[in-house]
Amino acid sequence: MFILLQRNRRRLLQIGRWIVFIMILANSGCNRKNPVQPEPIGPIDWSRVNGPFVTNKPMAAIATTSNRDFWIRGQFLGFLKHEQNEKPWQYIMQKELGTPSPVHISILKHPSGDLYTGSSQGVFRLRNGSTSWENVNSGFTYPLTHIDSKGMIYSGSGLDGIYRSIDNGNSWESIGLKHPYYYIFSFVVSSSGEFFAGDLTWYGLFRSSDTGRTWNFINRGIPTNQIGMLPEVHKLAINSKSHVFAVTTRGLYVSRDNGNNWSGLLYPASSIFITSDDRIFVGSNNKLYRSIDDGASWTVLALPTIRAFFQDELGELWGISGQKYLFHSVDGEQWSQAEVTAPADIRILAKNPQGPMLAVSSGDGVFLSATNSDTGWSKLPHDFAQKNINVAAFSPAGDLFVATEDNLFRSKDNGKTWSPLGAFSGYFARVYSLAINQKGYLFVGTYSQGVFRSTDDGGTWTPLKESPEVSTQLRSGTMIIDAEGNLYIGHHGGSVIKSSDDGNRWLQISNNIPPQASIWSLAVNSKGRVFAGTQSGAQIFRSLAREPEKTPWKKVFSGLAGITILDIAIDEEDHIYFCTNEGPASVYRSTDLGETWTKSNEGLSEKVNTLFIDAKGALYAGTAQGLFKGARD
Repeated sequence: MFILLQRNRRRLLQIGRWIVFIMILANSGCNRKNPVQPEPIGPIDWSRVNGPFVTNKPMAAIATTSNRDFWIRGQFLGFLKHEQNEKPWQYIMQKELGTPSPVHISILKHPSGDLYTGSSQGVFRLRNGSTSWENVNSGFTYPLTHIDSKGMIYSGSGLDGIYRSIDNGNSWESIGLKHPYYYIFSFVVSSSGEFFAGDLTWYGLFRSSDTGRTWNFINRGIPTNQIGMLPEVHKLAINSKSHVFAVTTRGLYVSRDNGNNWSGLLYPASSIFITSDDRIFVGSNNKLYRSIDDGASWTVLALPTIRAFFQDELGELWGISGQKYLFHSVDGEQWSQAEVTAPADIRILAKNPQGPMLAVSSGDGVFLSATNSDTGWSKLPHDFAQKNINVAAFSPAGDLFVATEDNLFRSKDNGKTWSPLGAFSGYFARVYSLAINQKGYLFVGTYSQGVFRSTDDGGTWTPLKESPEVSTQLRSGTMIIDAEGNLYIGHHGGSVIKSSDDGNRWLQISNNIPPQASIWSLAVNSKGRVFAGTQSGAQIFRSLAREPEKTPWKKVFSGLAGITILDIAIDEEDHIYFCTNEGPASVYRSTDLGETWTKSNEGLSEKVNTLFIDAKGALYAGTAQGLFKGARD
């Protein structure tokens, strides 16, 4: 018995030791540290910079809310908005808003005070007192034409005829004129319920007396051309007497008998508006006509052609010309005007080390900000608006260089005065790339005359020669200089070349980029790694070492065919950013040398043309709708 107890005790002790050993191992495993995972990088929050602005955006429609906020829409994305008692116009963009119809752009006011507009993304409504447009119907993408006194909304949809909504745009029904040859965009309703529509081809005018079930031609009195074609009908308007006015390519016509007969009033005519008390305003050939007697007589007002009108709840009149000006009148006789500004289309960004930021707008010229600021923009006096600016940059001394289609210009006083350098005139010598090193040496790449260097601030130029090590012709391409003064040029055929002695000798460094990949953008990080973006296929290649010519390059991004890497920027932490031409909001970011990428477009919905990081590390995006600044985690 004693011996049995002793054996059981030994077994229990052995089992206990094993349990303790297993617990120690388990506890040791629990305390072992897992590999550290990188913390996720937060999004870039983009916000619009106040400027630069231009005054040449084509405007087409205007409306005001009950609190007298002004909304303008035209052939640009979004809206221009002006709040009462605030001086500058705001640019309002919602990603889902879409683009307006190129044929008919409108903002219509509902009897409830709500505003309506149509776009490629559907019907949108701005509720009375709200500041944000909401999507009412995403499936109905036709422009809106008319809202009657009962609040019914009508749409002239081109080949698909006329549509009507009786529930504030939520649902739509066809009410006729769908025809392969009709192109209907103008429409009005009389007080007695008669429908009138105008065709934008050569079929003239139509009327329906049974809410759209049947339609009849009503063109008596409107002349045809030699082959029997009626004029295009661009706009219809109707007064309180149900007299119908039609703006056509042959002038303004009126029918005072329900459309049975028409007579001519004015030629030419491009727009019409009838006020609540039946005053008629017609834009015609850079003039504004007014009639207070149903078109029997006309007074010419000293104003240009007004494209669109609006009468607010106080009875005051507002109008917009095709570009630049907003007009206002209390009584319809005396008018005042004010400029309407819109964000510039920013294609190039640069920064003066001692002062302002530079922004180049497509077709609008060059703008400079206030010193050490991204606000307070002013347009430079030189008429660059008539030139296609290919490149612009500041020298270390603060001189500004701008290359247009036919010359290279220099300014030593922040753009107040300019000197043409004149060394590169002619089509085949257009300057397409420009780089300036810390010595102040200028390097330019021309269309087909090669690459030139100036060591005397642009006074004289020396053509640079190829080196035996370089198989490609030395010509224009994307050009950058890194912090150590190395000069890089990206070419067609997948070629990136490098010079470490101011262009005297060149070295081919892209030893395995495919020859079909044309290099469009270049950037170098703090470790000397080169990133090259291509023109098609949206590819990015990265060199693997400080001496890229000695090691293969790695493809770190590949996108869709036909897409171009427009620009690459690298910040002080070696985070990489690039933008493409694939569409609105196309900025990508990598924090691991391009191994992984994330889209970083929070607050950004415009097409991005260029990226820029200033000396303080601030990130900017030049877009088709202005300048944006990115806040990063």
